[in-house]
Amino acid sequence: MVGTDQNESTSDKKRIIIPAAIGVGMLLLGLVLGIGIASMTGAGKMPETTPVVITQIVQAPTQPPLPTYTPLNTPEPQVVIITPTIFNSPTPESTVNPVFQGVEGAECLPAGGEEVLAQVAQVVSGSEILVTIEGQTRTIRLLGVQAPDPSNFFASWSRSKNFELTSGKELTLVKDVYASDPEGYLPRFVIADGKFVNYEILREGYGRKDRQGSVTSCDDLFQTVAEAAQVAGLGLWQYEPTPTPKPTEAEEAQVEEAVTIVDIVRLVAAGGTSDQEYVEIRNDGTQPVQLQFWRMLDTQANIYSFPQFEMQPGQTCRVYTNADHPETCGFNWGIPDTVIWGPESDCASLSNALGAIVEQKCY
Repeated sequence: MVGTDQNESTSDKKRIIIPAAIGVGMLLLGLVLGIGIASMTGAGKMPETTPVVITQIVQAPTQPPLPTYTPLNTPEPQVVIITPTIFNSPTPESTVNPVFQGVEGAECLPAGGEEVLAQVAQVVSGSEILVTIEGQTRTIRLLGVQAPDPSNFFASWSRSKNFELTSGKELTLVKDVYASDPEGYLPRFVIADGKFVNYEILREGYGRKDRQGSVTSCDDLFQTVAEAAQVAGLGLWQYEPTPTPKPTEAEEAQVEEAVTIVDIVRLVAAGGTSDQEYVEIRNDGTQPVQLQFWRMLDTQANIYSFPQFEMQPGQTCRVYTNADHPETCGFNWGIPDTVIWGPESDCASLSNALGAIVEQKCY
């Protein structure tokens, strides 16, 4: 029994000693490790602990790479200059009528326009001429020219310029677009003795540019020279007449009895010239008479328009064909190199401002 008890006592001791030895060993191991760590960190301090963060990495699906544009190595564009081949071809002969060469302003005339020669029969106004074409008499209207109305006292001045350019000369008539106008007149460009008549009348200020005509070829040129003449105060543009009120019927009746034609002096039979002939008029009334808008005319449609002039009672005035005489009122028809009051029978008529014939004298 005693042996059994001793064996049990020995087993119990073993159960106690073995775990204790294991614990002591573990303690010693911990001390050794602690001393080693202290020696590594210095001064026996425990290393600071760093929190550990666990991050979950999620891998995104892989995208295929975008294609990279690589420019093509294209050559720079080249400019190709093509030089035309010039052939030595004969120069065509000029189609310009020799009559127009050297004529100022004639460069605007239509190329290949119909041309007709004509003789002057009578200068009617600043824009109209009676001509003879192959034995027939026709009225030519200067294309692009608007002359003063016959009731305007400037009309005789415009007519005088036309007369100076055309009278006694052979004309070359050039058609532009229309053969005739609604009145049966022939609208034409006119060349006379090396001068472009339409152009000269506008350039010198003896007419306006006709805005209602059928001019096409010379529109721009005519407009330019007409405006230049107006700005420069040439020809008719140098005067600005002051209109006067028309007389009453009572005043007109008195005037009709007052102004008379005294005489028509013509010296053709004695070899006289246009600067020696005249028509003499007199105011037989007791009141002054304003002659502006009055007209004198003959049977051949030669018209003189009186300027602004107050004719005193008993005063005598003369209307010369082509001479200036201020001592006898200074009225000048302004028609050179010809006579109005020829050897054939004719009549001088005097119309008042209303257009009524108030006096007439014939021979």
